[in-house]
Amino acid sequence: MPPPAGRRSDRPVARLIRHGGTVAVALVLATVAGLGVAGILEHPRGTGRSGGAASSPAVTATTVGTLARPQPPRAAASQSADGARIAGGFWFDALNYAVATGNTAALKATSDPACDACTALRNAITDAYRAGGSMRGGQYTVRSMSLDAFFDLQRATFRVVFDRGPRTTLDATGLSRTTLEPATFAPCQIILGFADGQWHVLAVQSPDPIG
Repeated sequence: MPPPAGRRSDRPVARLIRHGGTVAVALVLATVAGLGVAGILEHPRGTGRSGGAASSPAVTATTVGTLARPQPPRAAASQSADGARIAGGFWFDALNYAVATGNTAALKATSDPACDACTALRNAITDAYRAGGSMRGGQYTVRSMSLDAFFDLQRATFRVVFDRGPRTTLDATGLSRTTLEPATFAPCQIILGFADGQWHVLAVQSPDPIG
């Protein structure tokens, strides 16, 4: 349905693949300073603390159900601020897909090998799905993404605030192994670099664990 006259419709920052039921999700941006990569992974039964405040209306998206591997939008290859923003949003799409399916190939493809946080997230997901295990929930939503003032054509930094749903890690029999509390309005900073015709995530920094 088109938006009511006089109102500007929100433009999603991160496009998530649809298949099956949909759930409205959201992310907002806040200024993040002095962030570190350490602690990017939440320990089981973590607090899932949130921080920051909404700086723009929520961007609606859909969670991932049974779906095909996400493909990066063609615009994500543009060596521009918009291209970097789309690539950053796609990184969250790939993360959601990995959490939902255990397939981390898309997440690896959009992450630089030097991104320690990206590697840690992939390893945690792979471990959860080992020997028939799985993850339930834990989807991320990006509300908005704020470009750092020092953007250049080789490097882009975005300040992001995300929501993450509650997550349960199950064993092969379906019994709960660990749980992760939800997080709302949680800030992080994503740094992307442009090389070989595409943007890759170089680092994900957060004052609190993101996953």
